[in-house]
Amino acid sequence: MSQIYNEEQLDSFFASSEPANPFWIGGAFQVTSGQEVIPFVFNGIRYLFILGTPLSEAGDETTLYALCAEFTDGFVPDENSRVIKFCRADAIEYHFDPKKWSLDEPKQIHQFGAVVSTIVERYVLGHPEVQQFFFSPASDKLGTLYQRLYRRLNNEGLAGKFLPILEPLGVFNGYQRSQA
Repeated sequence: MSQIYNEEQLDSFFASSEPANPFWIGGAFQVTSGQEVIPFVFNGIRYLFILGTPLSEAGDETTLYALCAEFTDGFVPDENSRVIKFCRADAIEYHFDPKKWSLDEPKQIHQFGAVVSTIVERYVLGHPEVQQFFFSPASDKLGTLYQRLYRRLNNEGLAGKFLPILEPLGVFNGYQRSQA
């Protein structure tokens, strides 16, 4: 079971989804002081898009600074930034192992990316104070998906653009929203 929610909360995240609808995006739920989840359904399968502050993801300031020294060449994210990840909501044992819950139809990766892009776009519009987003892909394919996400957002007509703020180190990547 995930450490950020329990089974009862999981059910509440998806309470307003329609079981017959194979595609759905819910609202944001605050699960801890530094973590939010946005439930979504893609092709009838439940997923969670998770947004955490860097401090909540690290656990404490000492660990955050140590991680920044090791993985971001010392760059410290803004306190309003978010570390993003997603997982299959029902994959309890292999929650964050995408090899255990790949898409039923691999050719649908572009449609899946469009749904994830819509989630981030809605979040950005509702939270203008969040200017930086970070991710650490679990595989090369997920890294490509995240990079496509920001390219798609740049083409969606949002005010400003998402620009890379960290060299792709293969471990941790970041984008910042420009105001131009």
